[in-house]
Amino acid sequence: MSILGGCFCGKIRYELTGDVLVNGMCCCKSCQNFTGGSGNPTVAIWAKDIKWLADQPASYQHSPQGATRQFCATCGTQITAQVPSAEAILTVKIGTFDDPTQYSGPHVAIWCEDKPNWLNLPDKCMAFQHGSPEMPKAF
Repeated sequence: MSILGGCFCGKIRYELTGDVLVNGMCCCKSCQNFTGGSGNPTVAIWAKDIKWLADQPASYQHSPQGATRQFCATCGTQITAQVPSAEAILTVKIGTFDDPTQYSGPHVAIWCEDKPNWLNLPDKCMAFQHGSPEMPKAF
């Protein structure tokens, strides 16, 4: 599997080289704030399976327990997130894919307790009220 993507301005480019572990959607309030949207559609991959083809992204971590978010320092596009409790796994934002049709929709949604009531998930999507520790059971 190979998925190419990058930021809005083109300064950050990447290739995903391994298998996607899960198609997900995070509905937590933090993701809503960071993305400026209602949810955060992502794919989870092994962190070792991303190859940076151009500049390295900048990173930000709000708290020691929070996700480290990688983004383009020039245009602000969010690219990845990684939580301290699962450092081997990286989530990559679908909106950064060159071809977003490579994402078939979320199979798992987490932090649904924060999901806006008007956001509808696909029927076959497993929805969890919280994230961890339920999330690893979905794999």
